[in-house]
Amino acid sequence: MAGCGSDIDTPTISENDGQAMLAPASTEAQINALILAEAARQVGTPNSTSGNCKVWVQNLVSKATGKWIPQNDSCALYQWKPSSTVRIVWQVKFACVGSFSNNLKPGQIMQIQWRSNYMNGCEHTIILQSISSSSISYYEANAPVGGPVRNMTTKLINWQAAAWTVYQILP
Repeated sequence: MAGCGSDIDTPTISENDGQAMLAPASTEAQINALILAEAARQVGTPNSTSGNCKVWVQNLVSKATGKWIPQNDSCALYQWKPSSTVRIVWQVKFACVGSFSNNLKPGQIMQIQWRSNYMNGCEHTIILQSISSSSISYYEANAPVGGPVRNMTTKLINWQAAAWTVYQILP
């Protein structure tokens, strides 16, 4: 398809996926559930991070899981680096809607790097709630800047002009 890119990192699945563990929040699914619960709790409340979506996600993850994910403030260095706290599970540059991975899970973090002048070409950071063949539901903060935390659903076709990186917070 013209104008479509490709995966630059193949999806990966943690060795802990689907395995029963004894400690609280010891699986990725449990971590994701904690993140989703905190995001849902914050819907409608003002974003207290001066409109910065990445800082909002960072603070939410810390509050929900006790995990800290370092972030870069520069638009050119928008991605978090894989660490003992976070790993990249999927990354695509300027791909078609059909490229959305079936491995994406609710509670994972997505950063969208815009190709256009929207958001000055910088990224937007969201928490995935669900993905279907035609739409994506997510939690976000800073649209409008300083506005309330929102739960949004958008048609995937509207997100075609972007690059995506999806992160999994690790147990």
